[in-house]
Amino acid sequence: MSKEYKGQLSAAEIAELKAKHKDIFQYKVDGKICYLRDVTIDDIDYAQTVKKSNIGFKMMIIDSIWLAGCEEIRSNKRYKLGLSSFVSDLIEIEVGELDRL
Repeated sequence: MSKEYKGQLSAAEIAELKAKHKDIFQYKVDGKICYLRDVTIDDIDYAQTVKKSNIGFKMMIIDSIWLAGCEEIRSNKRYKLGLSSFVSDLIEIEVGELDRL
């Protein structure tokens, strides 16, 4: 039997979010859970425009991609700072090759 987390969604709710947003991420801490969607270029652009500090940028990204879960993760600085350490993992990029011709 899996552990119950405060803010946990049902399998049907997760499937609904996946159908709408494609990739969904789950973050767990201290018996609490939240769900996040992919970061878009618009999320990055907005966060960079509004927040000039690195931590402010990460906090804005979290607020932008938050879908559901235990609100304490967003409101408690300790939890939100912990989640912010994963923001760079949520921003997926493809790096190609650049050659001088």
